[in-house]
Amino acid sequence: MNIRVADYCVEHDPEQTEMFVVLKFELEGELTEHYLVPLVIKEHGELAEHHPLLRLRHRETEFDVFDGLNIPRFCLKILKHMSRSDTLKTVNGKIDFFSDELSDSSLKFEEKAVNRVGSEQSNTSVVFGRKYIYKSYRRMVEGTNPDYEVPLFLIKNGFDATPKPLGGVVYRGSLYESSQIGSLFSYVENQGDGWSYLTHEIAVIASKLQGETSQGQISPRDQSVESTMATCSSLGELTARLHCVLASNKASPEFRPEPVTSDDLREWSEDFLLQMNGLFETLSKIDSALPDDKRALVERLFVNKDKFEQLANGLGSSVEPDFNKIRIHGDYHLGQVLKTAAGFTVIDFEGEPARTIEYRRRKRCAVIDVSGMLRSFSYASNFVAKNIASRNANEVRANWAKIWYEMAANTFLQTYWETSESRGASHIPRSFIDFNRLVKFFVAEKAVYELSYELNNRPDWADIPATALIEIVD
Repeated sequence: MNIRVADYCVEHDPEQTEMFVVLKFELEGELTEHYLVPLVIKEHGELAEHHPLLRLRHRETEFDVFDGLNIPRFCLKILKHMSRSDTLKTVNGKIDFFSDELSDSSLKFEEKAVNRVGSEQSNTSVVFGRKYIYKSYRRMVEGTNPDYEVPLFLIKNGFDATPKPLGGVVYRGSLYESSQIGSLFSYVENQGDGWSYLTHEIAVIASKLQGETSQGQISPRDQSVESTMATCSSLGELTARLHCVLASNKASPEFRPEPVTSDDLREWSEDFLLQMNGLFETLSKIDSALPDDKRALVERLFVNKDKFEQLANGLGSSVEPDFNKIRIHGDYHLGQVLKTAAGFTVIDFEGEPARTIEYRRRKRCAVIDVSGMLRSFSYASNFVAKNIASRNANEVRANWAKIWYEMAANTFLQTYWETSESRGASHIPRSFIDFNRLVKFFVAEKAVYELSYELNNRPDWADIPATALIEIVD
């Protein structure tokens, strides 16, 4: 792999030197990727509270080079550029800043109020005084970023459960005609993401099941169980509203719904088969290296391989294409919603970062998002089960986690369907039976993806998607 500087610009601030650097990564074959790196350069020791990326020497002076998004003064400069719609010249192009919402008077933050978000993501986020959040996209791609495009459409069309887009930063030049490298949103006060919130609620149930009198039985009438079902119902209603707004505007070419065709059903089937065959090829290579319990699951998957093929091949004949494709979230799970005082807010419309921008902006089946949230429910209950249940309660753990998931999935789906139907939704099948067939299909496809991921990254978690796949076809 070769790395070189493809473009850059330099700003000389009275206190520091600031740069936007575009790095070109030449990977195997002819694959090339570009990454934006914001940098701040200071004399060594002047920012002792921050860790430098590297140290340089020029003549007798040493300089520290920092990630610019760790330096509040640099981050505030980005907002100022946006408020003034500035343009910075680069060697091979320019960087345009834009915003219709900001003014100099709205940017009066102390540096201590500027904080980088600590979680590892495909982008870097900086919070300004719990008023704004700026997202810097590391990997550059050609075209409009759906992370800004989709919430802007939603806000303009009456969906208020997403942060409001306020401005952005776009690179233009010889490398890209237009590549959005940053977005600014309103900050949403929250109690954490949906994953943290729901796993905490599920943990309350699990702790009760460890009691001597519970016998591991989960009761729908238990107050803590009812609380989680209310959460799942709220998420079902939110997801339905999200999709109905995404399907509402027939004037915008980028968002206008399009009829699903038999060719679409065939393409979805072929994509699933391709992923599934890749998974079974991987399983055949590593089967002997797996522990006994994992090997037993793999054997059951191979026994049911024909059923997975039937599930994929039967989509075209079992589902009537009487609904529309729409723009969707594309990477929808509990980590992509924030718990707020009013309910939940949907965030991060970037889609799967590994996918091309063209793929992420495609109109697809809304049930993909539905299935993503269902799989997240499954992971949530199994995550809690793995962490709380004792080794002697494995069977009880498996039973209650499975029962809770089935209740949660049914609650979510019922609310989603009823809310969609009440709004005259045309982006889901007219038949509830066909709707459930699509759910089964896309849940299976998601679980295939998850199992491939877990085998390569977290083998101890492979039993969660593997068990889900077996239960789908058993």
